[in-house]
Amino acid sequence: MISIFTIAHFFVVSTTFNYKIFFTKNKHLSLATERILFLLTLFSTLHPGNTYGSMKDMEIKRIALIGIGTKGTVLVKSFILKGKDVVLYDVNETLLRRSVESIKNDLRKTVQQREMTPETMQDALNHIKTKTSLHDLGNCDIIIETIPDDIRIKKDLFKHLDNNAQPSTLLVTTSSLFTVSSVASLAKRHERIVGLHFYPSVPSSTIVEVVPHLRANSDAIKKAITIVTLLDKTPLLVKDSPGFLIERLLVSWYTEALRLVEEEVAEPQQVDTIVATNFCSSFQPFRHMDERGLDMVWQSAYQLFVQRFHDPRFQPSQLLQRMVDSGFYGQKSKNGFYTYNEE
Repeated sequence: MISIFTIAHFFVVSTTFNYKIFFTKNKHLSLATERILFLLTLFSTLHPGNTYGSMKDMEIKRIALIGIGTKGTVLVKSFILKGKDVVLYDVNETLLRRSVESIKNDLRKTVQQREMTPETMQDALNHIKTKTSLHDLGNCDIIIETIPDDIRIKKDLFKHLDNNAQPSTLLVTTSSLFTVSSVASLAKRHERIVGLHFYPSVPSSTIVEVVPHLRANSDAIKKAITIVTLLDKTPLLVKDSPGFLIERLLVSWYTEALRLVEEEVAEPQQVDTIVATNFCSSFQPFRHMDERGLDMVWQSAYQLFVQRFHDPRFQPSQLLQRMVDSGFYGQKSKNGFYTYNEE
């Protein structure tokens, strides 16, 4: 008997990946029907028996990383421990050497904790190469950028990557603040550009949002999902929208929590206690903002507000802005909604 998953998968493959054409020819299609198509796409993608979840026939050998901050470092370690060749790119050779040394130190700690053998560590490190020219990334299967969220720099980067990379290379942005379509706007081959949106704390996240824009093709989406499963995380297919799903929900949590404090309904500690006790034990809004960095939280809220056409629901908190202007950034400045000692 044909399962509902098979039917949903066939329906998605034959229809949804060409939905922009379908909707253009069928102007009368209702918003409700469009949402059903999207849900079927998501449902079919996440089902363990579908062709997008396994991707055994889509081998990925060489991955390039542009931007070796916290997120990039975590991704590099994950990929090399899976036996994938990783190319690190930066115009500054000194920064590249520091990044590689930082990764070595992290792996040495793992060896000292007897969670890895020295041989395994060395084998993983042998998969790392460094490059200082974008032209040297052209033969990679996938290029992932994890640079800071500056839309002008991201647009220019993807324009150059699009010009230099092979047509089969998948280009991935990990932007949290900007839509994939805006990042890809200066490229010519938009169809091979996809977004992967990680929860702010990459190691602790179990779900990664896969964000195709309107012109992304099915092969690009398949490769992006392969990357997520390679990281032992669950892919969640979402629409290209400001803040996507995770960031928009987080900003909503932050905003309402901040309003409660601004209106003197409660203190930050009280809000955190209520949320942790009654809703989510692993999430406390004010502690989470301190850990993430209040400046980064404010930037995220502001960009979402602007990209949502100044929707008052997403108006940034004045309290948060005053704290950032005063140099209260959370844990990294030792002061935020909580105070942190030097240890």
